[in-house]
Amino acid sequence: MVQDVTVPMQGSFVQGEDPTYMVVKWSTSNASMSSTGMIALKSAGVKPNKAVQGRSEQFVDPGTAHHTQYIHTVTFSGLSPGSEYVYQVGSLTEDVWSQVYTFRAMRSGSDWSPSVALYGDFGLSNHQSLQRLTLDKEKGMYDAILHVGDFAYDMDSDNGYTGDKFMNMVEPLASELPYMTCPGNHENNFNMGPVHFISLSTEYYFFIQYGLVQALRQYYWLLDDLKVRDGIPVIHKYGLEQMFYDYGVDLAIWAHEHSYERLWPVFDDKVYNGSKTEPYTNPKAPVHIITGSAGCQENHDPFIPDPRPWSAFRSDDYGYTRMKVFNSSHLYLEQVSDDKGGAVIDKIWIKKDSHGRFH
Repeated sequence: MVQDVTVPMQGSFVQGEDPTYMVVKWSTSNASMSSTGMIALKSAGVKPNKAVQGRSEQFVDPGTAHHTQYIHTVTFSGLSPGSEYVYQVGSLTEDVWSQVYTFRAMRSGSDWSPSVALYGDFGLSNHQSLQRLTLDKEKGMYDAILHVGDFAYDMDSDNGYTGDKFMNMVEPLASELPYMTCPGNHENNFNMGPVHFISLSTEYYFFIQYGLVQALRQYYWLLDDLKVRDGIPVIHKYGLEQMFYDYGVDLAIWAHEHSYERLWPVFDDKVYNGSKTEPYTNPKAPVHIITGSAGCQENHDPFIPDPRPWSAFRSDDYGYTRMKVFNSSHLYLEQVSDDKGGAVIDKIWIKKDSHGRFH
């Protein structure tokens, strides 16, 4: 086993622009270890047999201990979209290797139905949903995981060792599925099947507002890590709700609150359901989902006593969200309660005949 190995998937193939390659990263504490990946098409009895050289970068934690590690990066290219592979990472010079992992190269084009797990606020302590997510992964339920904010609590604590422990904790997920984060890796805009995702951090979103506008001119499905609606207080600038409405954003996924809440289609404090009987069929405003209950040391956040008119369903059970995009018009969401043994406690279909501006 590679010393201090972590294999957080950060494959740019998730963007959908080129599913023929993936990027794998891991860390070691040994500066002399070379960065090497071994890969092979998955087949009975076949072990990884093709060596791919990568690169290594030194990282020194800014804490008082100046903990040093080496981040290794290898790109596997020439992949066959949709095919399964086995791989391991390590060092040719030291002949030290990780265990063998399995992954599926992302499918190409838009004519397929991606399934993803969604959650935020997932900590090193009280990581309630980890076991159930791992079981889901082993059943082949997901094409990717989207962790929409708040990692480990906090990754820089204890001279960075909290972050190391957290990455080791999620290795069963991140070593075999694309583990998309915000912020942290560069895939802020990516395609997966018929859906286009935009990932955005509220800590610096106003610096890239112009780029977001340009992206929304072309794509209308949005997965986001946002909380600022009306803009910065006092100056009232850089709010995003109006932009979402103007450019026809279909879905916004949020975290930070340690709970689950589904909203009716809403804009400017008003509910814009598609119809009385089918509120999410051709909704007249964006749909918002808050999924921040995967489990962390800060436990639950309380709800306000009286739900606002746009609150359709809420729960403080620990759990996570599953999403399946069937095609360009049908999207399914369900909330899994870990407290209730994996029961689905909420589900909706979002159906849209067309995408674009709401007005």
